[in-house]
Amino acid sequence: MEPAPNLISIFDSIYRNRKEIRLLNVFKGIPIANTAALTDVGVSSINVKTDPFQMVCLYRERQTYIQSEAIPGTVLASVSHIDFAKVEGVLSDFQMVKGNIGARNQIRVEPDSPIQGAIMTNTMRRPLTAELADVSQDGLAIYIKTRFFFADYYKVDTPITVFIPAASLHYKGEIPRTAVKWYMENDLKARSSSETLRLDPLAGQRRQVSFITSASEPLYKKATEIELRGVIANVHQDTLRNRYRVGIRLLREDPARAILMQFITQRQTEIINELRAVYNLLSMISHQP
Repeated sequence: MEPAPNLISIFDSIYRNRKEIRLLNVFKGIPIANTAALTDVGVSSINVKTDPFQMVCLYRERQTYIQSEAIPGTVLASVSHIDFAKVEGVLSDFQMVKGNIGARNQIRVEPDSPIQGAIMTNTMRRPLTAELADVSQDGLAIYIKTRFFFADYYKVDTPITVFIPAASLHYKGEIPRTAVKWYMENDLKARSSSETLRLDPLAGQRRQVSFITSASEPLYKKATEIELRGVIANVHQDTLRNRYRVGIRLLREDPARAILMQFITQRQTEIINELRAVYNLLSMISHQP
């Protein structure tokens, strides 16, 4: 970040010309961006009046990003005061930031509660437990605890399979049957060619799986877990939480992507309703004597 010594004069010009700025936040993966009117400009702070949903983000994150045609870039500001009765906030501690903040063109929703699943790459001998971080139209991200993270497993462009319990995605329908891509080693020799045993990545137990060997066998099965295939897109270390975040770009032909789209739509509705409920609660509290 870079210091911004001239921003107050820019904000003063915006205020005197009755222009608006744009505030950007992210609430549980959904970008929240609304215009804000400047109601006052101080020596080192500004007062803004904005949308109720934006107010919840200001209260929750205690910071926001500011954009304006008058500002050559994006500004990070701290939230020093909130007034829900007036739908206003006071912003200060302005810093210019680099990067494409605000350029996200997809919704990336976070689960309401932790979702545990499993992952498998071609170099792993068994699946490893992972936690779902967020989901977008083209991919998802998972969290892996540092003690289970081995860099050789998670190189960019490495093919990876993710297993998520169908119930966690609120999915109760059927999914196309697919050939199992990995098996318990040393078990194949003792089995017939039409069936084998594989490790259940979610329960840690063995179960029998039959291949599709004839047209008379069902092409669909009741979904107990969603199997998603993709490639690793990026890896970031989160030292504060002692974990790694692995971004995964899903294969376009994967039929299970439609299930994720349903989950995204449902979570988006839930998150917007949560924003509204939080604002109503905070507004009610602020009006109490």
